[in-house]
Amino acid sequence: MVKKPSEEALKAHNDAEVIIKENNIDRFLLNMFMDKKGINKFYTTPELVNEFLNSDWFLNLELKCLLQINDESKRVRTNAYLTKKEIIFKEKADIVIHFNNILDSKIDGKKVDVICDDVSYKVMFSNKNLARLFFEYISSHS
Repeated sequence: MVKKPSEEALKAHNDAEVIIKENNIDRFLLNMFMDKKGINKFYTTPELVNEFLNSDWFLNLELKCLLQINDESKRVRTNAYLTKKEIIFKEKADIVIHFNNILDSKIDGKKVDVICDDVSYKVMFSNKNLARLFFEYISSHS
């Protein structure tokens, strides 16, 4: 039998829903945040939504993507990890891009181009808001 949330939990969830709607928060990203915290999305609270809005919760989180190096290579399904200083793509041999090596970056929908001195990376996500989050973070740190 499934346990119903308490009245207090339902009120907190409803209060959180108001903040979510007011801030036009993407559910896909919020659900990623809740998964990282190990909390069922039905137990969202205003405090958790504020933490989502005001933290770099996505650092060191597995971001599923397709990666293409220098336009001519094939696309590879991989995971990108953002840290405070670099992007790491988990491959047989990890690909590490330090933010200070990024010359430019561009976004087009779900696709982010990361341009370094002698190589460019095309990173494709399944969600445009995840792509924007990735782009904005690397743009502000490179």
